[in-house]
Amino acid sequence: MEYDLTSIKGSSNWLCMKEINKGWSSDKKYLVETKAGEKYLLRLSDKSSFSSEKMLYDLVEELSQSELRISKLVDSGICNHGETTYRLFSWVEGVELLEVVAELSPEEQYRLGLEAGQIQKVVHQKTNAASQRNWEAYFNRKIDRNIRNYQNCGERFAYDHCVIDFLNKYRKWLRNRPQSLHHGDFHIGNMLVNQEGHLFVIDFNRLDYGDPWEEFNRMPWNATVSKPFSIGLLHGYLDGEPSESFFQLMGLYIASNQLGGYAWAKNYGAKELEVMKSQTKQVMAWYDNFREIIPNWYQSNDTYKEIRTT
Repeated sequence: MEYDLTSIKGSSNWLCMKEINKGWSSDKKYLVETKAGEKYLLRLSDKSSFSSEKMLYDLVEELSQSELRISKLVDSGICNHGETTYRLFSWVEGVELLEVVAELSPEEQYRLGLEAGQIQKVVHQKTNAASQRNWEAYFNRKIDRNIRNYQNCGERFAYDHCVIDFLNKYRKWLRNRPQSLHHGDFHIGNMLVNQEGHLFVIDFNRLDYGDPWEEFNRMPWNATVSKPFSIGLLHGYLDGEPSESFFQLMGLYIASNQLGGYAWAKNYGAKELEVMKSQTKQVMAWYDNFREIIPNWYQSNDTYKEIRTT
C-alpha cells in the first residue's frame, strides 16, 4: 500500500524508508533515514486509533523528555489525507537482547535486568485519573474470557484445571489495585543493548492502562531464556525483594495469560502453538501446577545483592 506522508513534518528530508517485517503488530513499520544521516522508526496504523491513544502517547512524550533509555517519541499525528495515524520514534542502535543474553555472564544478565526493572518502574509512575476503571470488574471479565477461549480452542495441557481453580480461588487479589501507564508488551524481546552495554526498551505500540503488576504477565518470556535477568528485573523494579502480595498477583496474571495464550497461539499456527505448549509446561513446573505462588526460578542471592548495591 502506498502512503502519502508529505504532511509529516521533516519528511521532505527523508532519504529512504525500509520496511520492517518483525513482530505481531498490525502496524506498518519502517526504518527512516534522513539526508543528514539521522534514523527514525516510523509506525503507521489506521486513524481510528489516534483519538483513543492520544492521551497515552502524550505520557510517552513526557517520558521522552527524560534521560530514560527508551525509544523516544519524536512526533505523532495523522497523515495520508487523514486516513492514517503515524508515530515517529528515535532509532536505537543496538543488538536484540534476546539474541545475545545467553552469551553474557549471569552477573551481566542480572545487571541488565536491574536496568529493565528501573525503566519499568518509571513508566508505571505515569498515571491519569481519566483513564481509571473498575479494575476488579474489568480483569474478572478478562479471566472469564481467557478461560472460555481456552476451553473452546480445542487444545489442552496437563493439570489445566489447577490453573482455572487457582484463578477462581484468588480473584479476590484484584480488589482495590492501583492503575498506571503500561508499556503493553514489556519483555526481553522488546529490549536492545547498545555498544556501551546499556539496555534500551523499544516498541511502545501496545500502550494501555491497568494494574502496574499486570505487566509482569510477560515474565515467562524472560525466565525461559534468562533467570538472572528475570530476578534482576524484579529487584530493579521493587528496589529489593518482592513481597508476598506481589508474587500472588504476578502468579494470577501469568496464569490468566497462559490460558489466553493458548487460544491466541492456535490462531497463528502450529509453530506458535508449539512455543506456547513448551512455555506452559515450564510455567506449570515453576509454580508446581500453581500450588505455589513463588516460581522456583526466583532466588534471593547474596551475589546479586552485591551487584544491586554497587
